[in-house]
Amino acid sequence: NLIVSQRLVSKLCEKCKKSEQAPAPVAEIIKKELAKLPEAVKASLQTKAPFTIYRPVGCPVCKGKGVVGRIGLFEVLKMTKELAKIINAGPTETMILEEAIRQGMVTLRQDGILKALEGTVGIDEILRETSE
Repeated sequence: NLIVSQRLVSKLCEKCKKSEQAPAPVAEIIKKELAKLPEAVKASLQTKAPFTIYRPVGCPVCKGKGVVGRIGLFEVLKMTKELAKIINAGPTETMILEEAIRQGMVTLRQDGILKALEGTVGIDEILRETSE
């Protein structure tokens, strides 16, 4: 059994997106979230500070919006015996989240940050839409 959470965010226009170095406060958030990723995901990453992020600009292709379409951010929680024990024992949201992360779940925010570092989405929208 799985529980899936999703959020749609704007996809940056490939023709006009602009890269820049992440400002210090944003870089700290990125660094903090990347550190919490499961080891299997961290091993496949090539990302190190300084972080490159992308911003929407606008061009004829995107009709001046800087974005074309939407893309999903996903968070998948797998029901396990350990998680079932927590749920049956009178859980709190924190207890469930801690167990899910211990088992290797990638949060919506982390998925969004990974997509922002790839240049697929803008970091500002990710931080706004996944506020904790």
